[in-house]
Amino acid sequence: MSKDNNMQNSYSRPQISQEVIKGFTAIVDAQDEKGFAKYGRSIDDANDADYDWKLMALEECADHAKYLVREIKRLEARNNQHENALYALLNMSYEDGLDVFIDIIVDTLLDHRLADWYKEDAAKGKAQLKELLEGVGENK
Repeated sequence: MSKDNNMQNSYSRPQISQEVIKGFTAIVDAQDEKGFAKYGRSIDDANDADYDWKLMALEECADHAKYLVREIKRLEARNNQHENALYALLNMSYEDGLDVFIDIIVDTLLDHRLADWYKEDAAKGKAQLKELLEGVGENK
């Protein structure tokens, strides 16, 4: 028995890897369908003389980088929104003397390694919380 066959018999692909493969396969299939609809043939049947494959790959890489930067910016904005909400709750807790609530918020902030807090008035904190809650309602 070859090494590959032996490994296949004893190896169980992790669930996360299975999900990645399944998701990636769906994307590849959808892209194949889109390409066939646009060009009337599969990539296997494309004429090499009609395409600059290296340039097309570089163009796709440029788009990929732009998509990643855009997603990073979206996630950072969402993280900032959550951070502001925690600060808003912290400010409200200071105003109302809710020590247990303050402890929970501080623990959460420290988990996110946010060591420097700004302490502004409770009204601003309430405004930040209201803004966050409005944003959450819009995302449902």
